[in-house]
Amino acid sequence: MPAMPTNGIIRAGGEVGVPVVFPVHPHIRKYLQMYGLLDTMPGTIRVTEPPGYPGTIRLMAGALKILTDSCGIQKETYMPGVPCVTLRDNTVWVETLEGWGNVLVGRMGR
Repeated sequence: MPAMPTNGIIRAGGEVGVPVVFPVHPHIRKYLQMYGLLDTMPGTIRVTEPPGYPGTIRLMAGALKILTDSCGIQKETYMPGVPCVTLRDNTVWVETLEGWGNVLVGRMGR
């Protein structure tokens, strides 16, 4: 089985003190189930289906912070001005790193 570093992210999400919405792609849901992580999800984390583009924009507009590995999401956080933590080693959107709130933290569990 491939390594699934998400358990540390999930644990941290349960400790932030605010509700967390976790839209999960079906491919990732399969691995969360395989590793038993859906069964141990903290109660403050609400796992949802991917909401589609309009729903994603609404979620982002109401977010305090966004954690993502998506290039598209990190770019879309610019318009509502929501701080973004990007789980990537690099980004094609380098302008998002300049002062407004996108931070690259690298890929986890390499």
